[in-house]
Amino acid sequence: MNDKSKRQFVISPVRALYDERLTFGTYKVLCLICSYCDKKGITWVSQQTLSEDMKVTRQAITNQIIKLRKLGYIEIIKKGHRHSHSNTIRVIFDHTQPIVSQLEVDDVNQKKKVLDMINKAFNRPAQLDAAKPVKRDESPTVKAMKEHIQRVKNKVL
Repeated sequence: MNDKSKRQFVISPVRALYDERLTFGTYKVLCLICSYCDKKGITWVSQQTLSEDMKVTRQAITNQIIKLRKLGYIEIIKKGHRHSHSNTIRVIFDHTQPIVSQLEVDDVNQKKKVLDMINKAFNRPAQLDAAKPVKRDESPTVKAMKEHIQRVKNKVL
């Protein structure tokens, strides 16, 4: 771990402790990702930083992140910050917590809650109206979700 880090504890999904599909290495990467998360479970930590912290290759981190995604512990929200190439990672603490890209069509209120949480993390107001111009920094997931919600609204009317 970076000596300059002020991180002193980790909040991770309890279900990971009992999940026999997780190897020790995968669990350690999950905990490391969680150590960089904000209160909403979102982080912009790069794979390079994770690999330096664990003293492993970047490819080893990539493989663990792929496993964590497949097992439903994290979601990658493709949005790099200015002057950075890292993705936004959202930790899914509860297996009943919806993954943005897998939300059901009729669950518009739940989509809005998740969208509000994501937009709050990015410090900007939520926008569900697809007719408004899309900002360049908007993630493909959020853009697709907005378009889908607009199509559902148009079908209902």
